[in-house]
Amino acid sequence: MAPARQISAAPYPIRVWLFVGPWMDMAAWALKRFKCDVGRQTHDAAAFGFGPEDGPDLARIVWLPSLCRDVAEDVLSASHEALHTAWWILDQVGVKTSADNSEALAYLHESLFRQILAAATP
Repeated sequence: MAPARQISAAPYPIRVWLFVGPWMDMAAWALKRFKCDVGRQTHDAAAFGFGPEDGPDLARIVWLPSLCRDVAEDVLSASHEALHTAWWILDQVGVKTSADNSEALAYLHESLFRQILAAATP
């Protein structure tokens, strides 16, 4: 797998990138691709977005140091970051979620998580 690959946030017009590999490599890629400094590593995995204040396009990066379907911690991190990403996307497009209105969040999380897992090594 290439270090960065785009995954779909359809039907929402936000680009989501999955980056698997060392933080330093992802930070260099983000600086070159988005002209955005993501700072230093503070988490074991991360998801962060760039809004209109950062450039013309909304984008989200999901960073995982490793991604193997047979490693429980990798799968849990992937789901965790997919949930953050789904919530951020819905917030950016104005979809309000709550306990009574969670279907959009559930479906988007599932879609993102499935796409992330599809990129995983066995």
